[in-house]
Amino acid sequence: MSLDPALLAILACPEDKGPLFYLEDETVLFNPRLARTYEIRDDIPVMLVEESTTVGDDEAARLQAIVTDLGVTVSGGQLVLSAYTTAFAATLVVAGRLGDRYGRRRLLAAGAGTFGVASVLAALAPNLVTLVALRAVLGVAAGLFTPQVL
Repeated sequence: MSLDPALLAILACPEDKGPLFYLEDETVLFNPRLARTYEIRDDIPVMLVEESTTVGDDEAARLQAIVTDLGVTVSGGQLVLSAYTTAFAATLVVAGRLGDRYGRRRLLAAGAGTFGVASVLAALAPNLVTLVALRAVLGVAAGLFTPQVL
């Protein structure tokens, strides 16, 4: 089983919250800002800072070249991460009030259903713009159902 790069686009580095890039041939996740790699064992990323490996300048340059060849930029990865967080934070307070007004069960079901559908669509996103838009939808959906369970 191979890890899906579209799904891994949502992962953030546990140390600096920066984007991680999946390098399938290397079986690692690479953070270009910290020049660190995170091993993938049995198709599961090991996201512990203590388990990460700091790579030298030559190795970092080689891995950065692979990332560049894939067409993924650091700013694009950050945009994918921040779209979700911003939409989630903006929705929380409003969703709590909507739950009081229209019923918690109804908003929980709407948020969970939207989150499920948007997750599948984000995994199949053909480009960065679509992925960022779907990540924003995921943030709104999560913001809708989170206050309903608190």
